[in-house]
Amino acid sequence: MSPKMASTKVAPRRLRGSMHEDVTGLVRDMIIRHELKPGQWIGEAKLSQKLGVSRTPLREALKALAAEKLVELHAFRGAAVTDLSPDQVVYLFETQAILESQAIELACARATDQEIAAFAKQHRRMVGFFEKGDRRSYFALNQLLHTAVVGMSHNPVLIEIHASVIVQVERARFKALDIGDRWKQSADQHEDILEALEKRDGKRAALLMREHVLQTGNSVRASLASSQMALAPTGGRRSRVSADSID
Repeated sequence: MSPKMASTKVAPRRLRGSMHEDVTGLVRDMIIRHELKPGQWIGEAKLSQKLGVSRTPLREALKALAAEKLVELHAFRGAAVTDLSPDQVVYLFETQAILESQAIELACARATDQEIAAFAKQHRRMVGFFEKGDRRSYFALNQLLHTAVVGMSHNPVLIEIHASVIVQVERARFKALDIGDRWKQSADQHEDILEALEKRDGKRAALLMREHVLQTGNSVRASLASSQMALAPTGGRRSRVSADSID
């Protein structure tokens, strides 16, 4: 889907839950995949038409996404996608690295053989998407595998904290797959992480996970910093796109 919003409606989808939950999920995915870009104003009328819903569930969805720090609400002006700054990227990936390295070390000790086997099976599916160049499917499964690692820690507090952070990380991580040969590097690192998990080598798995996450964060930060430098001669900070200009 193009980052610019087409005038046609999205094909109707079967609701997974309430209308509010469904619309929240759709808009969240658009933000994570940069179909709604950082700093972009969200035109309620056009977006509700595109999604085929009224403005009421869309407004409720935007409130929920504001709580997730994906959207900023502005009184009398509407809503905009939150910016991604290089510093914020560093903080997010540092936090992810801490949580997931601890989680996989716990998983090496606590996960069942069945859980690890299921994880390995999904990993092989992800490798297949990489080999086919299917970036969208790879990214979707990559998200699930990172979450699955945390789930295998069997630590409910860690799982809850991770869930509150990962949604902000995901849109930055999606961008990382476009940077140089980072996608191939990431796929190779996942292979090493799986090998350590299958051997239940907690220390090595934690080290590999930490390096994997931090390298992704460094790639995203460098890309954002470069983009900001390119914009500097035109006036420094990027201005937000008017909601009325979004097609």
